[in-house]
Amino acid sequence: MKKVFALILSVLLVLSLTVVAFATADTDSVADKTNPGFKIEIANAIVGETYNAYKVFDVTYARDDAEATATTNPDGSDATSEHKAYTYTITPDSEWWSVVTDGASPELSTNPAEFTAHGLKFTKTTGTVGTAAIYTVEEAAGFSAADFAKYLSENIPSAVEANPDGTGTATAYPDSAQTAEDLAKNIKRGKATINLTDAGYYFVTTTTGALCSLDTTEPTAKIVEKNDIPDVDKSVSDTGADGSWGKKTDVDVGDTVYYKIDVTTGTGNNSAITLHDKMDSALTLNKKTAEGADTTFVVKVGETVVPATETVSGTERVNYTIDYNPADGDTFDIVFSAAYITALGDDKEINVYFDATLNENAKIYGEPNDNETYIDYSNQSSSKPNVQVYTYEFDIVKVDAEGNLLSGAEFTLTRSAATKRAGETDPIQFVKTADGYRVAKDGETGTVTTLTSEDGKYHLYGLDAGVFTLTETKAPTGFNLAKDPITVVIKGTTDGDKQGKIYKNTEGTQPWETALYKEAPAEGEEEAVLTDTVEVINRTGSELPSTGGIGTTIFYIVGGVLLLGAAIVLIARRRTQTET
Repeated sequence: MKKVFALILSVLLVLSLTVVAFATADTDSVADKTNPGFKIEIANAIVGETYNAYKVFDVTYARDDAEATATTNPDGSDATSEHKAYTYTITPDSEWWSVVTDGASPELSTNPAEFTAHGLKFTKTTGTVGTAAIYTVEEAAGFSAADFAKYLSENIPSAVEANPDGTGTATAYPDSAQTAEDLAKNIKRGKATINLTDAGYYFVTTTTGALCSLDTTEPTAKIVEKNDIPDVDKSVSDTGADGSWGKKTDVDVGDTVYYKIDVTTGTGNNSAITLHDKMDSALTLNKKTAEGADTTFVVKVGETVVPATETVSGTERVNYTIDYNPADGDTFDIVFSAAYITALGDDKEINVYFDATLNENAKIYGEPNDNETYIDYSNQSSSKPNVQVYTYEFDIVKVDAEGNLLSGAEFTLTRSAATKRAGETDPIQFVKTADGYRVAKDGETGTVTTLTSEDGKYHLYGLDAGVFTLTETKAPTGFNLAKDPITVVIKGTTDGDKQGKIYKNTEGTQPWETALYKEAPAEGEEEAVLTDTVEVINRTGSELPSTGGIGTTIFYIVGGVLLLGAAIVLIARRRTQTET
């Protein structure tokens, strides 16, 4: 059943329910007059939205000018404005009678000539329509248009709900009149017009659940819709615990990604809200249970956890249902029931928490791994906020001093202490694939920590941003082992246009440092950008130890002593020659 929130948006002649004395003589009903084009104009309406008008009370006019006809003054001018004295009326055979008189005081069973209900005063007159008595209607103490409207919205008679007295669908204003805020929420504004055959006290419904203000004129009621409609936003985090939510993050393949969806209920909406979420194939929703219950999602309003069902006043209420295999192809849909949204009230925010794993289908930086969300309610859909998860790659090229590829070298890769995973052991574990070496997921079999290559090329992918140490553990036959480990820094989502780039460690001591980095640092920068490749150069030739044994040191000492002796002998001979 379609749930709407509606207001008494229009009384075609005046805003209040002020009543004048009812008279059977010298009056004109609206039907007696040539229809002057009664209508309700709704400004700021949502394009495509349908607005329905239902006449709750009739209106009867008493002429201010006894000489005026229904349509003209004695001088022939328009007499519409002369019909300012009016009375709102209803008869017991109206479809709205049982609704507007519900809870009457005193009770209708006593057949009172005067009673109140919903802040309105009903007074029986001497007039009739057929055999039905006519009651005038006016405001009583404590009347609230908003409260009465909410009550009407929940009790529209089934006999009239599908047959409104007038209907209008909003058409768009020019693009220049649309606000950035509305466009961001996938809303386009325009104007709706409801044409009517009579004047009266009208109740206007809209499936947006919008609150509207009223500015009435005769014969046109003008309404400005001031709606705060439901909307949705989404955030992502690689921790989920410290509140560092954003629109993008970076992780290893196999890492957990945390999501938070914020659903706002809007103002006046009591329609069911369906939350749609579609994950990229690279993301696997982590389904969980605890004590036999589904705990995949945590739903909160503020700090209060909202259960899927709860008992309210002795009756079980379904707050939301989860569909893991919706027909629309989403990863999941969560439907918040109309009963829950109505009970929750206006301007509330529902937070939905869940997590997923970045799997082996992950797209590597250059492309994000997307997750799109939106909501729908009644016949409206929200904007579609998208959050993005990134993972990175780099290549190793093993060459000699002339740039020729070398096979047979072996490497390991470790993470810096600052970016190491809890419980992670060194070096990082990889899985050998047709594309190179992918970071292994937890529990994956066939993992390796030593990186090998038959052609001198190594492709590593599925890496989070961070600082890594690349260590050569075996050199190609006939070549020397790389002297120092190489620091590889992968920049992440917080680094703007540096994202996905690899930077050198400025404190590196490797002798081939200059050859490693293809691009000199820009003015004021401390780091130089790599293309996507770490080039590791091996050199040939004897490399004798400088520690761990006497090595070449003895030769340096003996040579030094011989040179010193030769110098002494030479000086002695010169002195001898001088003396002689």
